[in-house]
Amino acid sequence: MDIKDIKLEDKILKYDNSEINLPEGCVFDGQILKPELLRDAFKFLRQELKFKNINIILPIKNFIIKQAFYPDNMPLSEIKQALSYELDKYFIELKDYSSFNPNLRDDLVYEVKYDANNILMTAAAEHKFMSGILIEAERAGLKVKSIEPENYNYFDLRTPAYKNSELKRRKLNLDKFIALAALILFLGANLFYIFKAYKNILRLENLISIEEAQAPIRAAQLEELKAERTRQAAFKRTLNFIEDQPPVLEVLRLLEMNLIDGIKINSISVKQDIKDKIYKAEINASSSNGKLITKFLENLNASADRDFVNKIYMPRRVRENFIIILELKMI
Repeated sequence: MDIKDIKLEDKILKYDNSEINLPEGCVFDGQILKPELLRDAFKFLRQELKFKNINIILPIKNFIIKQAFYPDNMPLSEIKQALSYELDKYFIELKDYSSFNPNLRDDLVYEVKYDANNILMTAAAEHKFMSGILIEAERAGLKVKSIEPENYNYFDLRTPAYKNSELKRRKLNLDKFIALAALILFLGANLFYIFKAYKNILRLENLISIEEAQAPIRAAQLEELKAERTRQAAFKRTLNFIEDQPPVLEVLRLLEMNLIDGIKINSISVKQDIKDKIYKAEINASSSNGKLITKFLENLNASADRDFVNKIYMPRRVRENFIIILELKMI
């Protein structure tokens, strides 16, 4: 999938080695003043240049970039939650508000991530500006894959609602595919047994008729009935065993859905924590790119189904090697 980088400035839209001059007052100082004119520029990219998937890069002046200070052992998901209640500490003194705004979090889109040097950084931008860019680009037929600050391309400041809808759409398509594949596999594997069970039902009906007529039942038929009951009992024991196991299949599906080129999975192990009475899936992996590691962990946290995953965190990272722990619920 070809993705083009598009840089949006106050008066210019840049792409590859070319640029489009935006009309006067179209975009100014982080505000979209004339949305229809910005949409026309995006339409030119889609209709004339045949662009479809784009990354939008904005000047650093449109963002607030700041280092966040939290304990090293604190999971990223908990840091995000804590940060949402401390935005005033990080951002309010840097924004030009005429009075204190108790709903500041509704006005900002923000992310917190580790950079290439493993330093925890936060980025925030105006929600209205980010949302406006997404709306006009999509109305022009473009698919926005990310909105990034210039020189900080590990952040994606698309609005949370937009990213959540993308995850749900991807998950829904994947679930449909898995359900169809499972149905085909089930029918293929069990069609013979379904046909055989149907024949057994007919045979049993004949046996009942014979018994009512006081006809003798052959010993071989009785043995076959006993064997059928034994197979049913074994199947029930298998189901009881499966219900007590960790959701290993779901873990593999989560990794497959979020695996990134450049991330190597070395081993996967599932262990039971007797003390906490939970299962933990330990993912031992490696990558030479710190940004990919951060994005991989972020994607896992964003797309994990909380029906079977309690928490995802990275307890250790040494040079290129790192470990990710998934605390699992039992089926």
